[in-house]
Amino acid sequence: NRSSDLAIKNSGIFYMGEDESDYELVLSGLHNLIIGSADPANPATVICKAAFSRVLYFENCTNVSLNHLIMGHNIAYGECAGDVLGLDGTSYVKIDGCDLYGCGVYGISFYQCWSVEITDTKIHDCTYGCIYASESNWINVMGSQFYDCDGGTMFAAYDSTMDFTECGFKNLNGDMLQLYNGMGYVYFSDCHS
Repeated sequence: NRSSDLAIKNSGIFYMGEDESDYELVLSGLHNLIIGSADPANPATVICKAAFSRVLYFENCTNVSLNHLIMGHNIAYGECAGDVLGLDGTSYVKIDGCDLYGCGVYGISFYQCWSVEITDTKIHDCTYGCIYASESNWINVMGSQFYDCDGGTMFAAYDSTMDFTECGFKNLNGDMLQLYNGMGYVYFSDCHS
């Protein structure tokens, strides 16, 4: 689409969309970026009111850290059509101590990403699922909680690898896991419900 093509040609931070109903914040071509709160006891909040947009969208970035953030949509449950966090062509990502909530379609979507570390993070109240990964590898999720999501596939992998260690899963209503076209590897170690 037009807005995506513009962001790929330019590096920086953009608002993309046709009107206020689908504006989203696009961070494109950025490197060595940290967004978060300096005080873990007082997380920073990022809220999106556009129903069709992701709360934050990264494309073609490297070395991104998201620390102690609360991110979500401020829309009635079920009215949202955008993921909470979207990453496209982005590598060396660390997500630590974050709280991602719906009503995003997925908590996080990955497209052609690699080397992602998610620790001590909550993903909940999403209207379709928790994580969607396409052509993405080395997504490592540790000590994180997934709960109160329903309606679709909680964890979807297409030609991707995801590894969950010491994670909790509660009240997830839908298919737990789908490997699209039978391709992908998802591992669970020391996890609980």
